[in-house]
Amino acid sequence: MSFPSALRTRPGLIVYRGGLSEPIALLPVATGWRVAEVPLGSEAVAFGDYATVRELSDGRLQIIGIRQGGWRTLRSRTVIPPREELVTELAARGWLGRWNEDGYLAVGVPMEVWPEARRVLDHWEASALVERFERGIAS
Repeated sequence: MSFPSALRTRPGLIVYRGGLSEPIALLPVATGWRVAEVPLGSEAVAFGDYATVRELSDGRLQIIGIRQGGWRTLRSRTVIPPREELVTELAARGWLGRWNEDGYLAVGVPMEVWPEARRVLDHWEASALVERFERGIAS
């Protein structure tokens, strides 16, 4: 399945004053860039933070500013297949989604839209359950 380009991350780089750097993944959203992945134990940046970036000559993005995102992660209570329409909806809303190896979905959303995000995730969970039930009957 090919996902919309809006959900493809770009490598980012945090450069510290001492010259050390830390690789992360950035996700383009309507308001700029969001941090989609950070190394374990990172103290400089967190999942969902807003990033101000500049492009380096090698194509990587250097983070020049970070603003806390105030995000919360919701996790699905059932397996939800990574369907293109769901991926498109997540991208259109500017939310960050990631499936684990078992098919469960984690969605990072701004705190202010948490109730709406819970309703959206409930809808997709119900759709996945109905689809599995119908497939079971058809078998």
